[in-house]
Amino acid sequence: APPPSPFASLIDQAVTFRNQSAIKLLQQELTSPSRRPLLSFITILRNDDYGGRLLPRFQAYLSSLAVHTTILHPVATELVVVEWDPPADSPSLRTAVSWPDTLQDVTLITVSADAVAALECHGHQYLFMNIGARASRGDYVFVTNADVIPSRALIAALAQPGLLRRDCFYRADRVDVVGAHTGPLGAWAA
Repeated sequence: APPPSPFASLIDQAVTFRNQSAIKLLQQELTSPSRRPLLSFITILRNDDYGGRLLPRFQAYLSSLAVHTTILHPVATELVVVEWDPPADSPSLRTAVSWPDTLQDVTLITVSADAVAALECHGHQYLFMNIGARASRGDYVFVTNADVIPSRALIAALAQPGLLRRDCFYRADRVDVVGAHTGPLGAWAA
């Protein structure tokens, strides 16, 4: 087991929940206690509408991840979301979005405003990504922003047994969608 995280005292609340769905048997196999997730998806955000329409963008990320990792390319995954310095005048992410039933394991970690202030990190997000990574259980960690949607091809590749190697560091380029947000994901921008 890894040593205790030096960030453990900064985490005020960790809520783990597992959703059930119509594809219950598949999910039970993918999330059985004896099966460790292959992939841990780590993302951070706060409900402050950063960049505009943050919650709909995050909702698109959640929905896409659920469909890609459970239905299209079944692979044992977990999602670790770090909500850092949550604004007092906004609902928590736990209630602000609709968590898809097909998501596998989800851990929501909240780091309070007081803990963030004590760190004097000035909003540097990498510390919070590291908190999420330390809390993860997967063999491989996939760190991304809350509105970056992994492609079907990427998830299909990651789901292939034996593709990933422990002695490698992987990175993926992304394509930013700018403008009217038309196409298959256009609904989230409406």
